[in-house]
Amino acid sequence: MREIGEGEPAVIFENVMGGSLSSWWPVQSEVAKLTRTVSYDRAGIGRSARSECSRDCDFMVEELRSMLLQAQLAPPYLLVGASFGAFNVRVFAHRYPGEVAGLVLAEPSHEDYLAVLKQSKPDHEWLTYIESANRFARMGGAGFNDEWEQMNVNSDKVRSMPLPDHIPVVIISSTRYGEIERTLHGLKPEDVERRVQLHRSWCQGRKNVQHVITSNSGHHIIGDEPELITSNITMMLKSLSNT
Repeated sequence: MREIGEGEPAVIFENVMGGSLSSWWPVQSEVAKLTRTVSYDRAGIGRSARSECSRDCDFMVEELRSMLLQAQLAPPYLLVGASFGAFNVRVFAHRYPGEVAGLVLAEPSHEDYLAVLKQSKPDHEWLTYIESANRFARMGGAGFNDEWEQMNVNSDKVRSMPLPDHIPVVIISSTRYGEIERTLHGLKPEDVERRVQLHRSWCQGRKNVQHVITSNSGHHIIGDEPELITSNITMMLKSLSNT
């Protein structure tokens, strides 16, 4: 766990699938000038030991909450999740609504995205995509693979947990189709737009949800455009201090 900065509310960073806390440094180092911050490695990733428990979001949220309480970090927290990390912060906010001050979701995974991709692609393209994803997860190590194997289970879980309506929520979507999207993720330009459309669906009829769209980043927005995440966290912190 990396804890730096002072102040409230504490900002907690949740990594992408298989990602380590080091990826958050460009954002965390700036936000820590304003308040207390925490990044960490989930079980089986980085310096964290592999867990015998399933990589179910419920278990991961309990592990996170236990870690925060042991570190004497009092709620409420501003939770920041990138990609798959958004699943965990959504589950946290659903299970402990009184302990969350706000959410910032950077290129968040959507529970219906894989289903939409499967429906939109010919069978051979879908099989190529899913085989590539399976191979990439195995190459990423045990922790990454453990999380990927539970992706469908966790998608089903968060599907029953709509975004909270009692706290501010910022969703940051990227529209750039680049080399990573094409070669690493095996996507087409229209697949990127499908993800953005799913993000838009979260915002319909919700005054507490702000949707930020950038064309300067691909899915790996933490590395492509960390300053955009930082600025949205900063604005939310200022908004919370005025309430």
